[in-house]
Amino acid sequence: MARIEEKVEPTEDLSATPTRSRRSRGEPRRLLIEAARGLFNERGYSGATTREIADRAGVSETLMFRYFGSKVGVFQQAMVQPFVEFVQAYIAQAEAGDFSDVDDETASRLLIGGLFDLFHTHRGLVTMFWSADVMGESELSESGVLGEVQEQFDALIAFGRSQMRVRHNELPAQHLTTRVTMAMVIGMAAFGESFYGHTRPKRDAIVEELVQAVLYGHQRLPGAGASKKASGTKSKAASTKKATGASRSKTSKS
Repeated sequence: MARIEEKVEPTEDLSATPTRSRRSRGEPRRLLIEAARGLFNERGYSGATTREIADRAGVSETLMFRYFGSKVGVFQQAMVQPFVEFVQAYIAQAEAGDFSDVDDETASRLLIGGLFDLFHTHRGLVTMFWSADVMGESELSESGVLGEVQEQFDALIAFGRSQMRVRHNELPAQHLTTRVTMAMVIGMAAFGESFYGHTRPKRDAIVEELVQAVLYGHQRLPGAGASKKASGTKSKAASTKKATGASRSKTSKS
């Protein structure tokens, strides 16, 4: 899989702008990533230009190319790399046992909440999925960026499969279950007030609804997880009582 190689940290050339104060090392790169993220969120990959990114960051377009090499390189660092880092960090924490003592709701809330925040602040990554199928972002595909995102989806699918084996039973279509979950999270994160209505719900309310829907479905009873756990306890107690009664009846007949 082709990778976008990050360029060696360049020294900013201020000869063209002698009146501008010298920035600290790494500051131009940070400004470029912030500017790129904003423009990609607003216009998508195709709608943003490298000149606009450089102008918004307040640096020269030449310096931008020295940092990232190309528009694809800027997109990879501004939009894709945060997703890669989040997925890898979460899975590493889980494999290290950081979530072994938490229940399903807490573990799901951490993952879904983290993904929601990431896609909400990196909506340009969402438009990339749509445009790749509709218009064909060949430049991103040929560079390996789309493949890099797909690798993270595959990692989440494998992670979900392993977690189901440990906590419950593996689902027959785990790959599809994971993608359905991701689609719900991405959609709810990317849509704005035009989708939600007059007022967008608070972030925690959206995340909690996603968690409950993923774990228990949309036809759950009020109280969701608590209701399900209580129902399971009652069911177990009823089964025990029924078994005990049957045993007594059998003994009496004997």
